[in-house]
Amino acid sequence: MNRYKNNKKASSESVKLCAKWQKEILDSTWHPFKIVEVEGKEIQEVIDENDPKLLSLKNDLGEEAYVAVVTDLKELHEYDNSNDAENTHNSIEKQVIPEIWDSQNGRRATVTEALKYISNRVIKMR
Repeated sequence: MNRYKNNKKASSESVKLCAKWQKEILDSTWHPFKIVEVEGKEIQEVIDENDPKLLSLKNDLGEEAYVAVVTDLKELHEYDNSNDAENTHNSIEKQVIPEIWDSQNGRRATVTEALKYISNRVIKMR
């Protein structure tokens, strides 16, 4: 965003780009994954790094934006596949699933950690 000297214009452009990519990520017709074999037997779906939209994102907005979008795609794909092993990518709509995040450690929080956090907050409120 260095190309914007005006903070208001940069902020406006950031909001537009975030909305655009959120829409792209949730588009059920876009499936930037490819099937690969691991050690000649196990089949997995992985991000297709040659996908035109992802290449354009990386070129236009840089590595950080690319990693953020790819991370979101992988998480959505993981949830979609865990719902029903028989589903194909076009048979269900992508859905955002809220989760509790441990921002200090950069990972999902466990249920135990979430409950501990909530209990500590309730105790502090008393």
